[in-house]
Amino acid sequence: MARTRSFLCMEAATLYGLERVENGSPGRYEYQLGGIPIIELIGMNSSSPEMISTSLGHICHILMLASHYLAIRLPAAITLPHRDYPRPTIFNLASSYRKGDPVFPSQTGAATPNSTAGDADSQHVSRPRPLFIDKPLSQLIKEDPATYSYFIEGVTLLAYNIAWACSTQGVPVGEKGSFEDICNMGRNLYNLLINQQSTGTDGKPTHLGQFSHGTAYNFLSAAEGTELAKNFKLPNPIKLADKLKKKLLSEAPTPDWEVLDDDAWKVEETPVGKPSEDKSSPRRGSSGWMKVKNR
Repeated sequence: MARTRSFLCMEAATLYGLERVENGSPGRYEYQLGGIPIIELIGMNSSSPEMISTSLGHICHILMLASHYLAIRLPAAITLPHRDYPRPTIFNLASSYRKGDPVFPSQTGAATPNSTAGDADSQHVSRPRPLFIDKPLSQLIKEDPATYSYFIEGVTLLAYNIAWACSTQGVPVGEKGSFEDICNMGRNLYNLLINQQSTGTDGKPTHLGQFSHGTAYNFLSAAEGTELAKNFKLPNPIKLADKLKKKLLSEAPTPDWEVLDDDAWKVEETPVGKPSEDKSSPRRGSSGWMKVKNR
């Protein structure tokens, strides 16, 4: 069973075009999926919205396919594009796998009609985090900070899912608790689906396909699976999202020129050709001579 699961994951990743390409200097790699690079979370400021959204869509698709073959339930539930909503989304850990119809975000980031403030029932319905953007991050944080925060939380949950899947299958993700290692989605996805070996890079044997939620033997929620989960305790996704926000804000491009609106210029303007009056000087008549009262 484990060999079959491993084979299916590798075949799906190969058909999807998951590959590792050398990037400049030796030892540095770029990971591609579906013909486009897998985005680096800390470098999203320099990526276009189309590139980010397409890359995240490919990652969601292959990760859901792999979780199906491995028979594991990811901690953060992913919703693939469907007839009612054409974009991928992800739930936070507390709201995943709950009953009820979720309130999907609109494509512009605004709330849907079913999630108005006056609807008391909608406040109890969880809102999935978007895994897409329509604007550059620098523009999105200024125009819609709430959607920006939801998006950052969403991509962090996606990276958390990949790191969790690697840990349950014995695939190392680097140092435990390392922000950079957990957020390296391209490397972790490649190691999980293609680069799995009989022994991991840290010398520990991998057990891809052995532990799952689909069989009673090596059940992940049983005692043995619970003991396995204790060995790879990952940081809270909220803390990872906060670190990613700080990282992106610190590396955000700053404009060279400050753009002022029309009102700001009106303060500096003075009528051309009209000398300023000196209130301390005496007023003169139209002829230019001082007016003298008759005694």
